[in-house]
Amino acid sequence: MMLEYILFSERIRDKFICWLQDNDIQFELAGNDEEFLVLIDENIDDSIEEKIEAQYDLLLEESARSVDEEDDTSGAVHLVGIQYTDK
Repeated sequence: MMLEYILFSERIRDKFICWLQDNDIQFELAGNDEEFLVLIDENIDDSIEEKIEAQYDLLLEESARSVDEEDDTSGAVHLVGIQYTDK
């Protein structure tokens, strides 16, 4: 089995890959045009997995900030949808 890390930006995926390479962590790539998957063997040491998770979380935060900055123009529209059903 593989651990799957989904990224939605090629730039963020590349930063994650560089970090993995710098830490000698083996990985595989998968995905499509909308999402980029980085796959890592789940049989890794727990301490290494924790470091990977921490780095992944940092990159997700960076990705969210960059999307907010890109969409923060005066013409940008932000929508939220909520559906409530009373039974």
